[in-house]
Amino acid sequence: MKHPTQVEDLIYAKRSDVSYRVEEGIVTICRQQNHPIQQFFRKYWKWSIPQQSTLTLDEYGSLVFQLIDGKRTVGMIAEALKASYPEIDIHLMTRLVLYLNQMEKDEHLVVCLNNDQ
Repeated sequence: MKHPTQVEDLIYAKRSDVSYRVEEGIVTICRQQNHPIQQFFRKYWKWSIPQQSTLTLDEYGSLVFQLIDGKRTVGMIAEALKASYPEIDIHLMTRLVLYLNQMEKDEHLVVCLNNDQ
């Protein structure tokens, strides 16, 4: 696959192990909390650690997450955001790239398909 030279050409896809639901356009991500340390504290120390945690995205984040499909580029997602929210300021691309990077590196929700960095 050709490596992109512009951030607008990056393509993201949702990870297959991410569980989520969409209600009225708002995405809620469900995460299992089955780490061995959590299981240890539940079993032996009787801590009440929930089996599942949720992360609810706002309107912008929900739209971005729903647009990520492994085919759309960052530029295409930015254009869809501009069409849905015309009041978005000039820093859209910078903020979008930072958001997608956080979703990939920190939250492990998406993966960049054409970037080896």
